[in-house]
Amino acid sequence: MKLLNKEILANNIKEIADYDFDNNKVFGCAYSVYQAGEKVCQECFGHTSVDKNTPITEDTLFRLASM
Repeated sequence: MKLLNKEILANNIKEIADYDFDNNKVFGCAYSVYQAGEKVCQECFGHTSVDKNTPITEDTLFRLASM
């Protein structure tokens, strides 16, 4: 199995998150990527709502309608 490059993966995800923020598609997001049971990278961006300045953290709960 080819291992993911942690730096490239983190940079690519940050670019996508920045694009979504710049285009007002989201106000907060979080991601975790695991490979072979090992955490490759994890990051949180933005805030829990437009009205609040509460930052997204690893413990933030999200409502998902569908995936």
